[in-house]
Amino acid sequence: MLDGEGEWLAAVVANLADDNTKLVYADWLQERGDSNRAAFLRKFVAAASTMNADDFPKPKKKYGEEWLELIGFRLLEAAAREDFPELKKPMLKLARPALRMLRKPAKDAKLAVGASKIGGQPDLPRGYAWPKGKDCKAIYNDDTKGMEALAGFLAQVNLAEIAHTQAAKDLPKTGLLSFFAFQDMHDNPDVIGAKAVYFPSTTDLVRTAPPVPLTDGNHEAPAERLTFAETLDLPEWNSGPWEGELFANPDVDDYNKVFDHFRTLNFYNVLGYGRSTSGGDPTPSKQYRNLIVLKTSDGCRLHIQISQKNLAVAKFDKIKLVWVDFD
Repeated sequence: MLDGEGEWLAAVVANLADDNTKLVYADWLQERGDSNRAAFLRKFVAAASTMNADDFPKPKKKYGEEWLELIGFRLLEAAAREDFPELKKPMLKLARPALRMLRKPAKDAKLAVGASKIGGQPDLPRGYAWPKGKDCKAIYNDDTKGMEALAGFLAQVNLAEIAHTQAAKDLPKTGLLSFFAFQDMHDNPDVIGAKAVYFPSTTDLVRTAPPVPLTDGNHEAPAERLTFAETLDLPEWNSGPWEGELFANPDVDDYNKVFDHFRTLNFYNVLGYGRSTSGGDPTPSKQYRNLIVLKTSDGCRLHIQISQKNLAVAKFDKIKLVWVDFD
């Protein structure tokens, strides 16, 4: 982006339905020599007013997919292409910035200490005690109280790597957010819990092996480098706190053509919306945010959320395990 452009993009994302902000943003781009994106943005605003698929401009690859998604182009283009112009208003109202999770296999030893990753061994401050099952207090079914076996490491996110994004504006700008989970696969798989811990500094971290062998359900998973792409996410249209708000026309029953596309793209996201799987959207209320969805080494998928209130003050010890998809 151009210097200072982040503020304009933030203004657009804050009110996606405000065409005037987009047009002033286009003027700003024009004044700084980016006439191509300026012209594209103006054409997009004009097309959004008609919601005619033929009116939507053809983007160039150099514009960047993240930019196209954040200004709402991809959302409205899809609705227009499927001839659902009535989706414009609810889409722009409910879309929120999120980070799409991108994973790439990697050798743990070659990943920098403190880098965002899934699996491998955690990077912990020197002397930090590896979490145990009893420390994983965000439980789903049966309590993990009294479980002395070590928890399994799931993932870590370097907050400095995402500090520039629209989705992460309410997060600390630096530090490491790490996730652990415990499951008693041997005696009772319903004993499952999760723990998130925030380390404000990454300067004293060391890659840490478990002090004792890990138990079934908590073993080390293959390391993957974790990166993120900025996007806009939509809630589930047929369940959860926003159920019905995306039904722009009660006579239409095939909005899935649009929503399933974005649901698939953003299934694994940070700070977007929760996902229904074996049940409906598990989000407790509109005051909760999807924090992350992660898998244990045994394939159980954990849906981890946090309240807006706790997110605002970085109380990551208050996460909620709202759903588990058992392998």
